[in-house]
Amino acid sequence: MGICGGYQILGQEVRDPLGVEGDPRIEPGLNLLPVVTTMAGAKTTTQVEARVPDPRGCGVLSAYEIHMGVTAAQGEGQPAFEIVSRNGRPSR
Repeated sequence: MGICGGYQILGQEVRDPLGVEGDPRIEPGLNLLPVVTTMAGAKTTTQVEARVPDPRGCGVLSAYEIHMGVTAAQGEGQPAFEIVSRNGRPSR
């Protein structure tokens, strides 16, 4: 399991075309997950509630997201969690 930058580096590539973290460049990841991350200039931090997308469920957990770009799936797969609210507002 990887969290934040650890998750990003598990993917295929981390792209920084705007030079957010230094000179603009593309770096290879560990290629363990079918995702590519593209860095962007604005960082957001959001309080969230999430649940496992399984009908048997395990309840709702409280957490936070930090985004400084977009991590996009490359091919098939499914998320480990479904965000049900952001900053106290229902998601969707």
